[in-house]
Amino acid sequence: MMNRLLLISILLHCFTSVFGQKENVLIHIEEDRPLIIYSDPLSRQVDTIIFKNDNINNLALFIIDEVLPFHFKGTLYLETPDEDFVSHSGFVEKTDCFGFINADTYIATEDGRQLPYVRLFSEPSLKATYILLEVNSYDFIEAIPIDFVDYEDKYFSKVLFIYKNQLMEGYVTRLCTQFYTTCT
Repeated sequence: MMNRLLLISILLHCFTSVFGQKENVLIHIEEDRPLIIYSDPLSRQVDTIIFKNDNINNLALFIIDEVLPFHFKGTLYLETPDEDFVSHSGFVEKTDCFGFINADTYIATEDGRQLPYVRLFSEPSLKATYILLEVNSYDFIEAIPIDFVDYEDKYFSKVLFIYKNQLMEGYVTRLCTQFYTTCT
């Protein structure tokens, strides 16, 4: 099942590269917390409630069409046990979404190894101040996306996440739907 989600993610990446930028995020449907899709986020009008069960994969892909202060508008794609996909359009809360932050720079050590780091920018610009966050090449940072900014020919994702027991917020250049990819 996860391979099909990867395939859909790759196809969507190719589609958006040709037809315009659309951001993809993941949603984890938990056993004890259903996913609510709203038809109107201001009145909190519920369109669909999705519960975790044996008929769907617990990981879903969400394609964002519009960014609002507390919600994303877009389409959710769920995989069924027979490897089909069902889709639901509407608004989801940003806190239900996540992505993986990948290393965007490498620093050489004295023994010649290249250690991966993530640059967390204070603003959506490569000229902005940033802090370096060390990441293990087999680990990833899971983050909540807040916004997406196209600035100075570079695409930035504003994210919120926990790093070494500290709440972090800032801009990154690589927020991915797969943790072993070289997304941009």
